[in-house]
Amino acid sequence: MPATRILFVDDDPGIQVTLPKVLEMHGYEVVVATSIPEALNIITSQKFDVLISDLNMGHAADGFTVVHAMRRINPNCINFILTGFPAFESALQALRSNIDDYFTKPSNIPQMLQRIEESLKDHTKRKPVATLRLPQVLRANINEITTRALGAIKSDPPLAGLPLSDSERLDPVAASLRDLADHMESGRPNDDSELLLRSARLRGETRYKLGCPLDLMVQNERLIEQVIKNIIYENLLNLNLSYLLLDLERMGDALLLQLQESIRTYMQAAERSGMTWHREAE
Repeated sequence: MPATRILFVDDDPGIQVTLPKVLEMHGYEVVVATSIPEALNIITSQKFDVLISDLNMGHAADGFTVVHAMRRINPNCINFILTGFPAFESALQALRSNIDDYFTKPSNIPQMLQRIEESLKDHTKRKPVATLRLPQVLRANINEITTRALGAIKSDPPLAGLPLSDSERLDPVAASLRDLADHMESGRPNDDSELLLRSARLRGETRYKLGCPLDLMVQNERLIEQVIKNIIYENLLNLNLSYLLLDLERMGDALLLQLQESIRTYMQAAERSGMTWHREAE
């Protein structure tokens, strides 16, 4: 029977030598990749039973890129993530449906070996994963984004101090997210989309009418954007990485354009209000 083949991906020179040797001593055939590009090249040309990839290799969470590629090319491979940040475990728990398990550094070797053996025995074949574009993920998570955004806003003391109802705090976030997803799918340039500008104007006018100071409106938008980024991060293994960088750049530009338009509309509403007051005073 051929030996179980493991692809080990890590950019730490010390671990590159020690951990593969331990695995080989227990009968595994180990191929080592020291970078993301090297790992991707290997995945396209060889078959593996197990993948063990470091989570952060140059950039945060780029180890998921390797997992994503393995799931697409070799969906029956067992995937493990290796991380030196135990605090990240809560986020990894949310991704357990996309990876088989994770190990923290320094590795508990007996536990790792046991978990690999258990996974090989209990492993069931999986179908290739259907990946999504970023706008699809945004649309599918509108309710989750708005729920988390409300929690983030109400946890921010200055924003929480505004005398607003929950619906007022979120108006019109859901509609704006739908417009953002529609715009991204339309393929139109960011500076040529009435859909984006319409949502942004509504947000600026609404914030002004509700008495939200301009600086807090910007803080409100910043918190929402952070929630969106967290949702993307948690769905990373479901995203089509071939388009991810392009989609992220397009989304970032669109969010900035919306914020600029919201600020402009807010200031215009403030100026109109001031002019009306002066006329009434005269």
